[in-house]
Amino acid sequence: MTIAFFDLDKTLLSVNSARLWIRNQRNNNIITKWQMLQFSYGLLRYYFGSSNIENQINEAILLIKGKSEAQFLEEMHTFYHTEVKKEYRPAALLTLEKHRDQNDKLVLLTSCPYPLAIAAAKDLNLHDCLSTQFAVDINGYYTGLAHGNICYGEGKAKAVIDFTNKHNVPLNQCFFYTDSITDLPALALVGNPVVVNPDPRLNREAIRNKWPIVDWGKPNVTKKNR
Repeated sequence: MTIAFFDLDKTLLSVNSARLWIRNQRNNNIITKWQMLQFSYGLLRYYFGSSNIENQINEAILLIKGKSEAQFLEEMHTFYHTEVKKEYRPAALLTLEKHRDQNDKLVLLTSCPYPLAIAAAKDLNLHDCLSTQFAVDINGYYTGLAHGNICYGEGKAKAVIDFTNKHNVPLNQCFFYTDSITDLPALALVGNPVVVNPDPRLNREAIRNKWPIVDWGKPNVTKKNR
């Protein structure tokens, strides 16, 4: 048995779930048009390498300060099944099954909020989920702060090390599938890094390191309209 780690946004999914969530929140009048533009601009700057996504994540966490954890879990479950689930890349699902047939441990490794990540992990029948978690007070309400490390960049690499140590699996036996240059620290750790529909910076890095580059395609119209 080995461990196969999978990024979610733009890897298993063909889209960024944060962008879908921002649109969802604006359509439901939960955030203002100005807030939507600010977050969208932040995501754009991040994509082109001129923004620190950790700042964006911390700002997003502040948006749910005071919200009930139970309520947010329910909202994310609904959001996942109505707007996110239809966006899986076809070959992503096939790759999950290939690893499942080999009795590998399948682990979601993503910077997205834990309530969304756990919805995806449960739906895909994955073994575990490593993601960004939010602090909750004794009454079950979000404090507006992250709980532990943000699962991004070096934070993802630390999560990989901790998880493999816990399960006594050598890093050189593990796989990690991702699209983003921000995941370079974790990619460099594993023995089997695989680059999926990469951003331009990661594409160059993959060529330089002779890592496999794969195209997992986009969801077909039939599936998206189910």
